[in-house]
Amino acid sequence: MRLCFLKCILFSVLCLAEGLDIDDSEPTYKFGVRDGEPASLDGSKSVSVGSWEECVEECENDFECILASQKSPGQCNLFPWNTISDVKKKESGGVGRVAFRLYTNEPACDLNLPPLLHGKTYPLYPNNTNEYLWRIDTLDDGYHITYSRINQDENLVCGNWTWERPYADGCNPECRLSMIRLNAEPGEIANALRNMTSTTWEDCIQECHQHYLCAVVYFDEATAKCGYHEGADVLHFVQKTSADSGKRAAIKVNLNNETCKYTTEQLLNGTYYMADNTTLSTTVYWFMLNYHSHPNRLTFWSIHTYDEHYVVMFYNDELYKPPRDLHVSACPVNMRMDIGTTLKNLQPEQPFCYRPFSAPNITAERAKLLCNRMGLDLLPALNSVYANLNDGTVWSSAPMTAWSLGGTDHHRAWVGLERDKDCMGADTDTVYCRGNQQWQYSNPSMPSPFTDTETNVVFNWGSGQPDMSPEKTCVYTHIDRSADCFLYTAPCNSTDLNINGFFCGSLPQRLLFDIPKYAAVAGSYGFVDHPPYS
Repeated sequence: MRLCFLKCILFSVLCLAEGLDIDDSEPTYKFGVRDGEPASLDGSKSVSVGSWEECVEECENDFECILASQKSPGQCNLFPWNTISDVKKKESGGVGRVAFRLYTNEPACDLNLPPLLHGKTYPLYPNNTNEYLWRIDTLDDGYHITYSRINQDENLVCGNWTWERPYADGCNPECRLSMIRLNAEPGEIANALRNMTSTTWEDCIQECHQHYLCAVVYFDEATAKCGYHEGADVLHFVQKTSADSGKRAAIKVNLNNETCKYTTEQLLNGTYYMADNTTLSTTVYWFMLNYHSHPNRLTFWSIHTYDEHYVVMFYNDELYKPPRDLHVSACPVNMRMDIGTTLKNLQPEQPFCYRPFSAPNITAERAKLLCNRMGLDLLPALNSVYANLNDGTVWSSAPMTAWSLGGTDHHRAWVGLERDKDCMGADTDTVYCRGNQQWQYSNPSMPSPFTDTETNVVFNWGSGQPDMSPEKTCVYTHIDRSADCFLYTAPCNSTDLNINGFFCGSLPQRLLFDIPKYAAVAGSYGFVDHPPYS
């Protein structure tokens, strides 16, 4: 690859061309650089780079990327097709640099940018002027990008599950159960894939569509292997890949009268879906000791999009109560209720919902991020959860390995306790800092499991703990099956502690106000609400 730089009074150009002998009579992809910044980073992929040249090269290596931007050293944002509309010029307050992908036969190091950045349409696929096009127009204050495709073949059924939605027949009854095609592979903390028999991607996606338990399907072109996850497989993270990776995936969605009119981007960003009695029947795993299936209460789920992955979360009727004499309500699917410790300052008292996740050598920072992406928090340091030595959730190694920390007698897992930044300065001898021992929950707004009259919370510290060294601001628990569970401080980015995983926690589902109520989701599908549980 050859890097060429041309700096002029009015603009600069960064040209990337493969090889030294380029036939400029044939168009190739090159990059034109301007000073400025995207109007929004929504939809972009953030990567760390050592230089501006590396940032542009990252875009060049991802064929879906049409624009790269850098506002500060080390930071780089890549924008796939149909994710960016406007770029602000430097004169209009834009900070940093942007590189536009261009498809042209102009010499790589002698690009005439003004006409290339105004009124020109470029294809995502070389020499394909029908699909995945983008047009760049120069405005007084910046650049505007629009996207287009030739109208779909009228003979396509349900749009053939292509990216460009809504489909002409997308609201027909036979198209309501749809598949969202992605470039993706299984993400973190999921269990192993279940096998399917298909050996081509098209057969693989069709097999999932027809299988009532299949929630997300994956296909690896290199091995011709097709596999899937059910909702109960601790399915949460679907890892993004590039189009040339050969890693394919599809998420099953059941559309209603409104969502059948959505674009693909809308379907992937905060939309909630409900199953029916024939598709995606997710058995509720309320307790490790038993299954409880309720055909009149259907699972609903959400999809959210982030830079590196798609996040899928499953929920049930928040009014469900376990088959025991308890005044508690349901947790999100794949979460367990801690009955031993209740939130005493909530009336009636409520349990914590929690789940351990197996993730060897994960950092506390990463663990916290994954919990937050699922709408959860690192679980506060509650001894009753970790000390429940008969809890198969912690110790079991099968069948749900991602739900447990393994079958040994000793584990280390990150928990939701951090140094309180207000108590890390010179003046820590205050009533506030003495009262909480200079520590706070990772989510300070999480209700305390203790009553309001208890000002000095006693945590189960190990010998010589807490170590108040400045760099040790996070906490893990050492679980000893034959003894007890103790807390230890450590740097948040530690990778050499033989960490087995982490615990996520939340309030019961009915108290998570960012999740819609079961009745509201069911109503959006026109489902008749059945009587409460007997």
